[in-house]
Amino acid sequence: MKKSIFKTVILISALVLAAAPVFSQAKRTQSKQTQQQRQPQTQIKRTPSTAQKKTTSTQSYWDGAPAVLKETPFKFEGGTGTLKDPYLIKTAEQLNSVRFGLSKHYKLIADIDLSKWGNWIPLGGTPAYGGSWIKKYPQAADAGCGEFTGSFDGNGHVISGMTIIDHNDDIFMGEAEATRAYALFGAIFPENNSFIRNLGVVNYTIDISHTKMKYNCDLRVAAISNYAAGLIVENCYTSGGKIKVHTGRAGNQTSRVYVMAGGMFTEIEDSRITNCYNSSPIIITTSDTDYMNYNYTTTTRQLGELRSARAGGIAMQMMYTHITGCMNAGEVTVPYANFGYGNSLAGGIVGKVVCLGQQLIHG
Repeated sequence: MKKSIFKTVILISALVLAAAPVFSQAKRTQSKQTQQQRQPQTQIKRTPSTAQKKTTSTQSYWDGAPAVLKETPFKFEGGTGTLKDPYLIKTAEQLNSVRFGLSKHYKLIADIDLSKWGNWIPLGGTPAYGGSWIKKYPQAADAGCGEFTGSFDGNGHVISGMTIIDHNDDIFMGEAEATRAYALFGAIFPENNSFIRNLGVVNYTIDISHTKMKYNCDLRVAAISNYAAGLIVENCYTSGGKIKVHTGRAGNQTSRVYVMAGGMFTEIEDSRITNCYNSSPIIITTSDTDYMNYNYTTTTRQLGELRSARAGGIAMQMMYTHITGCMNAGEVTVPYANFGYGNSLAGGIVGKVVCLGQQLIHG
């Protein structure tokens, strides 16, 4: 079966639930508390002794990781970090310093060029691209990860040239169960109706290739964030970039590999997205054709359930979320995206929708 390509076609798989939303605020709070209790002790923090240092590299724990953690001074052009008086960001170094104050509020006052930065680490993520808030047991690659709980006002400016390239036979620090997240931000759990607004992410490259994977792994890829809940997103766009993911397996390994990609977000829950668009392509390929392209015989169905590729122009999946006045003009390419025959999904706006019926896509 040929791969399916969608540009502006919306593929919605709506799951109408009779009960209250499963992913409630209480559940999210419980998940956050559980993660904090189980988080490894190696933390990415700003301390007074390093606050005045120039840009440096701190990589001891992460030797061999695909990215280098750079410490930058926690100094900005102005502001106090509150919602009414956000920190003002003018440089790439100041943008990087957001990771040392994930609960604060920020505003761009200039375009940010990341083209010479090297591999970008998601804000709240790690050099190994760990940072999964959702996993039951933290992995070595998650050490020091955090969640962005503040707000970010692009103020009409763009972040350009973000580069994330991870080409390895297998994931770095691979363990029995793993998640790898590639985006500008890691997980976003804003408080008090915080937001991301008036932001453009342009001319970026996210290129992931793992050809001999041995471990069970979720690969979560997006331009802005791999997961957001309770977020207001307004007047944002992603353009001129490219998301590319390729996977394969090591020999006869039967590891589970799920690829989830969104133009702006991988998953977004209990949120509102208004007047946003994506015009960058998402391309997922795989050498696991015998796994991905399965039918309903018992053996091949079991193999196929070990592989999944899902993508959407705005988000791979939205749950209990309103999307209004949004558009996708980017190509979405997913292997064997034929709903009902495999775990592959592709959609122009969203790959999969979980809703109560009234929470849909408008305009």
